[in-house]
Amino acid sequence: MNQYLREMIELSKIDNAITEFEPKIEKANKEYEAVANRRIAITESIANLENRKNQIFQDIAGYEKSLAKLQQEEKEHQKKIQMAKNERELENLKLEKEQILTPQIENLNEAIAQLNKELEHIEEQLAKKEQELQEFQKEFGEYERDLVLKLEELKNQQKELSQERNQLVSQMDSKIFSFYQRIRRWAKETTAVPVRDQACYGCFMKLSNQVYLEVIKGEEIVTCPNCGRLVYLESHLEEE
Repeated sequence: MNQYLREMIELSKIDNAITEFEPKIEKANKEYEAVANRRIAITESIANLENRKNQIFQDIAGYEKSLAKLQQEEKEHQKKIQMAKNERELENLKLEKEQILTPQIENLNEAIAQLNKELEHIEEQLAKKEQELQEFQKEFGEYERDLVLKLEELKNQQKELSQERNQLVSQMDSKIFSFYQRIRRWAKETTAVPVRDQACYGCFMKLSNQVYLEVIKGEEIVTCPNCGRLVYLESHLEEE
């Protein structure tokens, strides 16, 4: 068989093998993403709940600090009431306590109570999400790890083929490689096809006796006159 033709056939097989990996990798990626996205959604929910929990702790601490300050002011105010010099001063001090200090203290206590109630709800949600994550890891953890390994294996195999392709291309005549690429652009996986029963197995049209004879000889690069694909006899590939 013509050496250039043999190289193009080999390159076509390698390109086809590389192309076959793409849908496999895409499928594995989608499977992994579907599982990973579920895990990520759970962990993000946990993280959001933890962040809100920490924020509540900070808010409560801030309110408690303000409350302690107001309670101290209330004690001092109560002393002023007890030391009031006259009825008018007493009424003013009591009014200030009722309209300013007491409502502020009540509001802070109410805010702290609401935050504690929200905190209880968050703790319940966290427990559920953590349980959900444990169940997910139990059910899908191993499957997710297997998908990662499968993806790595597919990518490594594709990489090995790409290296093999690069090595072959580096040894090819540049004009022959350009000729191959022109056909590959449109023929893709059927760039080089066998001839069976005197028919091109790319377009399935019968070859003329003259073209078929050239294919049998295998001395030249032969393309199908009907479709332009590279054609060859499979028996020639077994020859040294």
